[in-house]
Amino acid sequence: NKAINTPVLGADAIVNGAMAADTDWTKGAGWAIAAGVATATAATSNLDAAVAPLTLGEWYQTAFTISGFVGGTAKIVLGGLSFPTHGSNATFTETGRAGSTAFAITAAGATLSVDDVSAKVVTLSELMASISVSTQDVVAEVAVTLSGGTAGLQAGFVLNLDSAATPANFVLAYLDGRGNVVLEKCVAGTWTIVLTSAITYSAGAVFRVTKRGTKYRMFYGTGAIGAEQTISDAGITDNTLHGLFCTSALNSLDGFTLWPSGSAGNEYTDLDSY
Repeated sequence: NKAINTPVLGADAIVNGAMAADTDWTKGAGWAIAAGVATATAATSNLDAAVAPLTLGEWYQTAFTISGFVGGTAKIVLGGLSFPTHGSNATFTETGRAGSTAFAITAAGATLSVDDVSAKVVTLSELMASISVSTQDVVAEVAVTLSGGTAGLQAGFVLNLDSAATPANFVLAYLDGRGNVVLEKCVAGTWTIVLTSAITYSAGAVFRVTKRGTKYRMFYGTGAIGAEQTISDAGITDNTLHGLFCTSALNSLDGFTLWPSGSAGNEYTDLDSY
């Protein structure tokens, strides 16, 4: 009785993620590659992919394994996007959109080993499930449960989508798995973050977005998130596909509802409670 998304993963963009040889990585101070692992010893620097492997604007599912943990933390930086920090032995899986082509693992006082590093592209259309309705102006809400709360996996809404098969113009509103809600737009394949605001995550709390004309407003739990935002791009505002956005099968969504929201003439006055 939940909405779960299991997107198909593409090819791994990382070269020598298995650390099978001391090649393909630029090692900062304190890093070494030997015996099939990359080892940080009191490192506060980066282990960078020597050749930037990512495609700008693509969404990726990343993974890496930490072993031999003694202290400090390590995290993945995907195209300039910093993922959560980790300080224990485990395999960590996260998702995000590449803002550049670079890929790195960043250490902070870390003494540990890293192995099995991957970044697999996820087809954008597979992250969305939309329905066609009669209006571009809506109130959408859903109860969101993220894996681990702040484990770097996203879920929320897609609004005013142009095409379910080949999405190029739309708005995303989602919990980013790093303690924030994000409102961003994609116009002809170009991404812009409109608003990022910190929240206190609560499993199953209701996430709500209103869209009227060119105005978008986000709510989480019982409170409004930031100020009303204007998105006026002609390729977005009149589209009538709306639905769910989720990057991982470890998240779930429940109780999705979608109401029409009048922007002129008070068409839905009785429904406009937000």
